Amino acid sequence: MKKAALILLLAVSTYSFAQKPRGLMDKPEELEKIEAMRIGFITEELQLSPDQAKLFWPVYEEFKTKHDAIRSEMLHDLKIKRGSGDLMTENVSEGDLDKMMTQRFANEQKELDLKIEYHEKFKDVLDIEQVAALYKAEHDFRRQLFERMRRGQKEGPKGEHLMK
Repeated sequence: MKKAALILLLAVSTYSFAQKPRGLMDKPEELEKIEAMRIGFITEELQLSPDQAKLFWPVYEEFKTKHDAIRSEMLHDLKIKRGSGDLMTENVSEGDLDKMMTQRFANEQKELDLKIEYHEKFKDVLDIEQVAALYKAEHDFRRQLFERMRRGQKEGPKGEHLMK
């Protein structure tokens, strides 16, 4: 049952992991505030000791950097192929569509391989309950942040002030 729950948590976090809120992407100071809130939120949810935090955060940041690079590549590929029009209404051959889908699957596999690799690294510095809590905390933080932004509120998860 624990294995199934862990797999479910991994699946839930797959598409939302490391995505940034669209409206704030051009505001570095706001992104810094959100990043600080994310670190605080995850630290609290995982109940990291100072010693664990010293070991965990460098591994997590390394993962995040690599994951963001894969996501960036995926988005770049999509923009190149999509251009300014709607992919499905352009004159795209079946062969090109097939190649695009194959590339998408290859990119998703890269992302999954990275997650599996870092899952093992996270287990080296955290206990398995904390690793599972990490995946849930990432999901919860993003969900709360997006929900508040969607409603036009200026507070982040747990009431932190986002924008002036």
